[in-house]
Amino acid sequence: MADKFDVALDELRDALTNGEPLKAALKAVAADHDLRPEALRNRATLRWGDVERRAKELASSVGLAFEKKLARDRLKKLRDIQIRMRRDDASWEEIQWYKDYTIGSEWSERSKDRNKIDKK
Repeated sequence: MADKFDVALDELRDALTNGEPLKAALKAVAADHDLRPEALRNRATLRWGDVERRAKELASSVGLAFEKKLARDRLKKLRDIQIRMRRDDASWEEIQWYKDYTIGSEWSERSKDRNKIDKK
């Protein structure tokens, strides 16, 4: 049978991963398992070391996962647009997004400036 602290520490880790503040997570998890928050914090220190550092690491891992997913989604969108561009099937908005993403948004501004110069 698992120790009640083991289950509580797993729940504490999940709460911290979801971005809940350390003190609030300690109080909530300790109350759910009929433990004192100080005892849960002491057990967490024994298992993880510095609890504040571990809480920050767990919270930042959520941000990294989101950034990785965003990068994968952008890469997939780029690949899809490239395929449609080769087939001459891409919309103007997709081509504009592709140019802005690959060359940079300043490309649009430089293009507008060139048009102004050409018209003079």
